Amino acid sequence: MPKKYKISTLILILNILLISCEEPFNYDNFSDPKLVVIQGWLTNEYKKQEIILSWTKANPGDSTIYISHAYVVVNDGTNLYTFKDTTKLLGHYYSSKPFAASVGKTYYLTVKVNDKIYLSNTTVLPVSFPDNIQLAFDSAQNKYYIKQVAPIFSPYESAIYIIYLDWSQVNNYQNLPYDSTHAKLYFFTLQTMDVNEIFHPYQRTTYFPPGTLIHEYKYSVTPFFASYIRALLSESQWSGSLFDVQHWNLPTNISNGALGYFTASSVVIRKYIAGE
Repeated sequence: MPKKYKISTLILILNILLISCEEPFNYDNFSDPKLVVIQGWLTNEYKKQEIILSWTKANPGDSTIYISHAYVVVNDGTNLYTFKDTTKLLGHYYSSKPFAASVGKTYYLTVKVNDKIYLSNTTVLPVSFPDNIQLAFDSAQNKYYIKQVAPIFSPYESAIYIIYLDWSQVNNYQNLPYDSTHAKLYFFTLQTMDVNEIFHPYQRTTYFPPGTLIHEYKYSVTPFFASYIRALLSESQWSGSLFDVQHWNLPTNISNGALGYFTASSVVIRKYIAGE
């Protein structure tokens, strides 16, 4: 390789590394097992919306301790939606009535736990119609796998894709356990590029037979939630690459010292059958 191209390549890699530098991981936040963690994700699907409350863990391997009997409400400036937890799923709060989050509206969250109040807000962004999923066929196994759902980088929008695979109705698979005939896959498109995103570690491929039902959900992503996803991927799927960086806390848009996120999305749903 000519010298000038070697220098250009080195400069490009250094620039990417400098852009992707992250703050040192702060363990102090995890030494206190009494920090509230909020997971709130509204969508424009007409349904009972869900918000999950739990405490932070002293150790990553500890069981999750969910928070019950908290006060949880969401309002959009006109309507007030009360959320209640259930005895079947502790810490999982569902809106008392179904509603769909509207594109362009801002939603305000209020959570009260042990006389401490946590606040957040988010706005619903529109989502574009997804491209067709690209499948590839492995003739040796007589099965398909997903080659591409969407580009990992786009300057126009960030998005989350959740793919549900179900081949329980296919011949020779009808009497198998649920975990052997279903899969749930996540794919992401972000408006920022990270070197670990390009050189991420190997990930296992999911194979499925012809006739598999494929349900694709594409969700819009707010700028904050995009930064949260990027940090989460750096801690999980992208961790362990050649260009791994120091780990750091996930960002949050919850006030008063809570962790987690409150976001909202519009969604497009598409259905496929593998091989048709």
